[in-house]
Amino acid sequence: METQKFNILLKLVRYDENAFEELYQYYARRIVFHLSATYGRELAEDISHEFFMKLITGQIEYKYIDKPTSWIYTCCENMAKTRIRLDSKYGILYDNLEYKEKLYESIEVKNILDTLDELSKNIIFLYYWEGYNLEEISEIVQIKYATVRKRHSRAIAKLRKILK
Repeated sequence: METQKFNILLKLVRYDENAFEELYQYYARRIVFHLSATYGRELAEDISHEFFMKLITGQIEYKYIDKPTSWIYTCCENMAKTRIRLDSKYGILYDNLEYKEKLYESIEVKNILDTLDELSKNIIFLYYWEGYNLEEISEIVQIKYATVRKRHSRAIAKLRKILK
């Protein structure tokens, strides 16, 4: 989205439902995708929704934004870090996320996944580690759904063959 259009929509977001909808449609999935790699899908979705709620309630202060995507990602990163810090202070742990990261980083899993081409490896990662469905993955990697579905099934068949 171009900078000028973004700033116009940003000024209107609290009063114009269409402005909010356009910003949300353009950035919500991008935020989730950006944060998912670091924080997991569930927290990324929560932060995305929280960001837009703060935007329409006026809890986020801004003037003219020169780099909209960078600004949004920075705001959301800070919100995620704050959430994790507060949650850990009150005893909420992200064991599932830590487990997934450790498993993905393990030598055995890396060696097995390295037998796949980059696209197939990304599809497997997004599907099993990040929790995206195949339709969402097709949008993320910008490839037809049928191609993603076929790559996924071939990758699984190859991994099963290796693991037998």
